[in-house]
Amino acid sequence: MQPQFERLTDDQWKGIKVFLNWQRPRKYELREIFDAILWITRTGTQWRNLDSV
Repeated sequence: MQPQFERLTDDQWKGIKVFLNWQRPRKYELREIFDAILWITRTGTQWRNLDSV
């Protein structure tokens, strides 16, 4: 069994955010959206991972 999903660390986020467009105001934080995308691709929304988010 694979370990549960873990959110991005601050160092990982610093490496990713340089590639994103920060010019316009956002309703949601891009870090939260990116974490959600990674969570879906990692877990496929398995029941055992629903409580980790």
